[in-house]
Amino acid sequence: MLTFYDTRVDQAIAEGGESTVTAEEMATLAAFAVERELPAGGRVFALGEPGDSMFVVLAGEVELQLGDAERHKRLGTGSFFGELGLLGVGQGRSGTARATPGTRLLEITRDAFEKLVAGAPALAVALLARSARTLLAGERLLTSQLAARNRELEQALDFLRRTREELSAAELAAATDPLTGLYNRRCLDRLVPLLLARAQQSGLGVALLLLDLDDFKGINDRHGHGVGDEVLRAFAGRLRAAVRWSDVPCRLGGDEFLALLGDIPSAEVGRQRAEEVQRAVGHGVVEAEGRRIPVACSIGGTLWRGGESLAAVTARADQALYAAKGRGRGVVVWEDETLLPSRDAHGP
Repeated sequence: MLTFYDTRVDQAIAEGGESTVTAEEMATLAAFAVERELPAGGRVFALGEPGDSMFVVLAGEVELQLGDAERHKRLGTGSFFGELGLLGVGQGRSGTARATPGTRLLEITRDAFEKLVAGAPALAVALLARSARTLLAGERLLTSQLAARNRELEQALDFLRRTREELSAAELAAATDPLTGLYNRRCLDRLVPLLLARAQQSGLGVALLLLDLDDFKGINDRHGHGVGDEVLRAFAGRLRAAVRWSDVPCRLGGDEFLALLGDIPSAEVGRQRAEEVQRAVGHGVVEAEGRRIPVACSIGGTLWRGGESLAAVTARADQALYAAKGRGRGVVVWEDETLLPSRDAHGP
């Protein structure tokens, strides 16, 4: 039973846009819906998960992460979401919803919505109309963002084309690792200020990942350095494919790699991007000289903080990597998941 309604709903209507309900509408909805009990962690639903109900925020806040993992919305009191699942549109939820501690939600199932249509048709139509306007506005925004990204991509491709035409073979060799073709440490030092300047201009952050192959020495010892080189080349190719064109994959030396990921709006998104990279490169098999070599990779990640040097942020990522190594093969650890001492304090 609904026992509480936050009077800030009407203020949320004025500030939060179309996908909201008034206090009067909430009172009507309460007759058809039930209050949802949230599990530990506040997870409401996940991307791709089947679902046939929508939700209204009674109190608190819900973060809605849409399917591309970069678009986030924060929904306050009075906001409703999940209506596409209610209408049976698509194959599963189109995003992930997670509530902050103390949040309370009203759940409207498909059966309850059908009763709402019969008992209060004007309200049902109003909810659908607001949802349609919100979706249309989101579509227009996404179209605008995609057009801007296309312009950036065209400019970047033009820059790369001119760079290849203008740089000598010696200059290109100086910027890349000869074995893997990834950027080298010298090039990384040149690219970091450019990436940070872009992040400052966009208001988004930069994540740094350190990647280290598990038991690479054992691969060399068992199969020889020729096979080891093939493993490094194959891993570098997977890493290059796992990051976006605007990111910076780099080989530091040996079996140690680094990736700078731009356009990161929050630490949570940085963690998710690290997990995506881990899924792409963390476990696999490399075929070399007629052998199938299992290859695993550990990753430590962190978000760049304002005013930090490359050495400082790398040291924090190295601490996370050290923790990942301690937890087994093919593990990713984000900076706030470990309090273990750094590698420098206790040796390798």
